[in-house]
Amino acid sequence: MTQAKQIRFWEILSTLLSALGGVLSFLLLVDHRTVSAGEGISLAFCDGRVTNGCRLAALSPYSEILPGLPVSAVALSFFAVSFFTAAWFSIRGSQTLNLYRTTWFKIQTIALLVSVVYSALLLVKIGVVCRGCLWVHATNAALLLTRFAAYRSTKSSLEPISDSGRSFPASIFLLIHFAVLFSAMLCTFTVYRAFVPNLPPQFLSQPEKTVPPVKDVYKITLGREGEVISLTIALDPACPYCKEHLFNLSEALVASHLRAEVSLILFPLDSHCNPALEHSSPGSCSATRIAICQAQSGRFGEFIRSAYNDQGKLVDDLKVAVSLVEHEKTAENALYACANSRSTSNELDRQLRLLESTKDFEGVDSVPTSWFRGKRITGRLRSSEWVKALRELTTQP
Repeated sequence: MTQAKQIRFWEILSTLLSALGGVLSFLLLVDHRTVSAGEGISLAFCDGRVTNGCRLAALSPYSEILPGLPVSAVALSFFAVSFFTAAWFSIRGSQTLNLYRTTWFKIQTIALLVSVVYSALLLVKIGVVCRGCLWVHATNAALLLTRFAAYRSTKSSLEPISDSGRSFPASIFLLIHFAVLFSAMLCTFTVYRAFVPNLPPQFLSQPEKTVPPVKDVYKITLGREGEVISLTIALDPACPYCKEHLFNLSEALVASHLRAEVSLILFPLDSHCNPALEHSSPGSCSATRIAICQAQSGRFGEFIRSAYNDQGKLVDDLKVAVSLVEHEKTAENALYACANSRSTSNELDRQLRLLESTKDFEGVDSVPTSWFRGKRITGRLRSSEWVKALRELTTQP
């Protein structure tokens, strides 16, 4: 194969890899949009609506270079310019473009270094790796190899790589290239913002200084590492919105590099054990009684997580509900006796009194209700809303 054909081959391969990188970056941009909008995440690309690297990366502040400018949009712009440049080189197929190939090899080297640093940043800050991001970085690495091959072929040619007669046009080209890259970023950003829906919030927020006191046995820890913050949440173990609220908080904490000590107050949405209400909710009373007993044995957090992982086992019949939690007969009998005891009823009444209206405190009649740094939030927050709230409230004195 002649040298000219070798160079053209590498440029065609660079064109295809640039197209692949553009597609992968576009998929990540779509995922960023869906997460920002509080929706689910692409099932095909990031393994569904679970706490995975791609979703956490999209939620984290490291997913945007500037507020509202996702890293994936910048990557898409870069690969777009790389695609059209490589396509132009492959069509021209001329060794008169040696200086430009050399320059692109250097640009691609910088791009790969940025990819490595960004991957390390995500791993250090949020403790996960986005597999979708890794595909983009792998494509970037493969693209560098093709650029290097073209660069090496260029260096082995008889024509000088650079000379004074071509330095000025090369400078102009580089300026045009970066101007095109910047323009592509602006266009991508503009189109992206146009397709991000502004969904109405599903919660109410109001200032409130008084927070109900909670015993230590009803505290759980969420998040992985970082600054520790404190929250209080009133919830029902059988409430699906409470489940999503707590799950979204856990996800947002990891994405924001924070940990939270969450104090939970039990508020069953069932008139059979909560006289303030007029309706019933399947499984609420039995789940609350079991939760109180598990708190006394140091297994409160374990039960709450188990209940939310499978709310189908929260049934009204207390004996059946207990049997679904404890499978060993002795432990099952002990838990049933505790859940059905007068002391558990008294503890439930105490928790309900914490949420009654007083002169300085507006009572609770719905869950989830959260208190965090002088704010009272009623209703479920999406993961993206939690991230924003955590970012704003943790910066307050």
